[in-house]
Amino acid sequence: MRVSDVTIQKILLKAGKLKEEDLPKLAEQVEAEKKPLQDIVIKNNVINDKELTRLYADYIDIPFAEINAKELDRDVLKLIP
Repeated sequence: MRVSDVTIQKILLKAGKLKEEDLPKLAEQVEAEKKPLQDIVIKNNVINDKELTRLYADYIDIPFAEINAKELDRDVLKLIP
């Protein structure tokens, strides 16, 4: 999942995971490493991938469901193209 840097900023600021004063340093790192902000904040342990996905799901107002592939019925998996 690729989410825009602006959206990541909004989500993390709203959740209290970042402060406004953190943004310039992160922007420098994004530019230097040529990676999206979501990769940088995960790499810097600001937030983990699962928590970011939950916050994004809340942001776009869809339910978050965590599925363990090992618990799925093989017949159900065969239905997925």
